[in-house]
Amino acid sequence: MSIAHIREQIAELSYEERLELSEWLQITTAAEDEDEAEAAELALAEQRSEELKTGKASLLSEEEFWAGVQQAKLQRRVS
Repeated sequence: MSIAHIREQIAELSYEERLELSEWLQITTAAEDEDEAEAAELALAEQRSEELKTGKASLLSEEEFWAGVQQAKLQRRVS
């Protein structure tokens, strides 16, 4: 079944039926997006963990973190 055929079938639905279909599509595609986002977050966490283990990255103290945030804010105001 082609997308064109599906579109033709959808065009024959009532407004209420199309609305119900639209809501269902949003729900089902959102779940896939969330799964992809979760997988990407996990991959990033694994990468960051490996960077810490190998010494490619180092941890910041809370003080260092907030100092960096303040510096970034100041740079944005200047530019």
